[in-house]
Amino acid sequence: MPNFPPGVGKTAIIGISNPQPLDLTCLVELYLGSSKVAAFGEVTVIAGTRIELEALVVMPSVEGTYPVSIQTSVKKLTGFADVLIKAGLPRPSPCGDMGDVDGDGLVTNADAYLIGQYVIGSKPLTHDQLRRADVYGLGFVDATSITDAMHIGQYLAGVIPPDVTGGRDTLKVCIMTSFSCHYCGAIFTTHDALWAHNLAVHHI
Repeated sequence: MPNFPPGVGKTAIIGISNPQPLDLTCLVELYLGSSKVAAFGEVTVIAGTRIELEALVVMPSVEGTYPVSIQTSVKKLTGFADVLIKAGLPRPSPCGDMGDVDGDGLVTNADAYLIGQYVIGSKPLTHDQLRRADVYGLGFVDATSITDAMHIGQYLAGVIPPDVTGGRDTLKVCIMTSFSCHYCGAIFTTHDALWAHNLAVHHI
């Protein structure tokens, strides 16, 4: 762990990668402990690239141990509508109600759109909607990516990569046999059990 004298200034370098196929605009803030020491405003990272941000940070005047953390919040995913336009016609869910986020009985572009709105903070989703949106089986809907929305688009268009579902025309969550809690690591044999755990233990 690096040690710095109180009051000394150091340059912090923050690397942000965007592996998604869409340009990402987000707010970036740097914290030492609970204190915000740098804010970068809206930062855009082009799809498939990485950027580095620099900021002069003055060490706290009180000696101690200060965890370093970076907080980001997604503001915009440029091209998200274009991705949905390429998606195919509505289809039934391949297992139960997975992918049917809006509860209309079908997996459609509207479900992918709802996930996108949740990701950028424009629309909240209920616990059950989050469960149905978790088509990639991660146990959460990641607010820094559109993995689940993209996967719905792949399912509707019939272009799911073979390495995702073994060549089967289905959603990844439908063929998984083990699920890990993103928050505590607990293992479950069914997706429903994982999300019941999320609600009871993590209040999600």
